[in-house]
Amino acid sequence: MTMSKLELSPLYTIDLKISDAYSLIKTSIEVTIPYRLQLGNIENAALDQLIADNEKFGKQVNKNQKSEFTKDLGLFEKERISFAREIFRITKSYIKSADPSKKAAAEALNFFITPYKEIPNLPQNSKNGIISEFVAKYKASPELKAAAVVIGLDSAFAGLEIKNTACDTLYKKRNDEYAARELSGSSLKPIAVASYT
Repeated sequence: MTMSKLELSPLYTIDLKISDAYSLIKTSIEVTIPYRLQLGNIENAALDQLIADNEKFGKQVNKNQKSEFTKDLGLFEKERISFAREIFRITKSYIKSADPSKKAAAEALNFFITPYKEIPNLPQNSKNGIISEFVAKYKASPELKAAAVVIGLDSAFAGLEIKNTACDTLYKKRNDEYAARELSGSSLKPIAVASYT
């Protein structure tokens, strides 16, 4: 009867996903604990360090990383974009109006809104400032405000301003919350992996 030969190969724990690294280290600790009395002083000190590092790592891995502001921000974002699209859509539809006053109002607004048509596709951090600029320029122009009233968009501009202010406020609160958080699991992973190896 021949014995089979087994080989050990290196495991690059730093390449594992955060949750996989945490699970591997946790399992290794659980398997090692019963043999602790057979380990020497240096090995026990290394195990204590691994346990401490993995405990910190695990708290961050298991911590819910979603902000309490994300859900509300998403709702305000949908409403804000709905107002912006309404402004673009209604303006475009009145450009073809048979009513000369509505057509002229739509053409004046269209000239103004054309550079802002990408608002719905902009990243969140840019969108807040650009919409604020868009609304401020609209409010500063009596001609644009009058044109909006003629085609019934004055309330859409007001709604856009309200939702943009709410989005901007929540976005800043969420960023402040993220900044105040402790280290994330990804920043603690190298420490835990170093203790593991």
